[in-house]
Amino acid sequence: MGARKVALLLFALLVVLILAPTHSLQSSRTIRYVNKSAPTCGGHRPCYAAPQSAVNAALPGETVLIQAGVYDAPLSIDGKNNTPTATEANRILITADPAAPVGSVVLKGAGQSGALGEGVVLNTSKFITVRGLTITKMEGRAIVLDEGKGATDEVHLERNRIFGNGLHQCRSGILVRGGNTNTLIVNNLIYGNGRHGLRWVPRVTCSPVLNELMGRRAARGTLRR
Repeated sequence: MGARKVALLLFALLVVLILAPTHSLQSSRTIRYVNKSAPTCGGHRPCYAAPQSAVNAALPGETVLIQAGVYDAPLSIDGKNNTPTATEANRILITADPAAPVGSVVLKGAGQSGALGEGVVLNTSKFITVRGLTITKMEGRAIVLDEGKGATDEVHLERNRIFGNGLHQCRSGILVRGGNTNTLIVNNLIYGNGRHGLRWVPRVTCSPVLNELMGRRAARGTLRR
């Protein structure tokens, strides 16, 4: 078999693994459920009314599973897995409920002009996955990997739908600031935001893969692999 065919097969296997259902992974994890309108989360425990409460409580290796609904932004992911010994086994998964209709788990901003407001902000955290959320109507960016308190490492952004953000303040859909390392941005749908769909700045190790970027100035930055 030629080298080109081997490379294509390996790439296809990577995509299949990324898109594989999460049920088997979740079965071995502690799951923290979120539902703003059902206080028992459909009979699941522990149950939280807001994503932020569940994220604050999440321990290494756990899942925050957000059931269908429209939730208020922002969501801060700060200081999670921030130890020298953190590994892939400690990854925290923050995900839309795979049983919910696509697009039914929404993180929504106020959508009013005024003070800058981001959707999801990650600081000083390692081995975090944000998956399957619809993020819209933020005054600022939908997702920011920040460096103000400390950069992130091994953050994965997967299968999110990001649109209608930063319109008043001309902000990007996703911003990866300098110093954040080993970032994977894969299979996101990004369109109709105020500026670039995806923007990253120097000193970033960032791998955007198979994202659908539409609209003005879809992406900007210097990609380093």
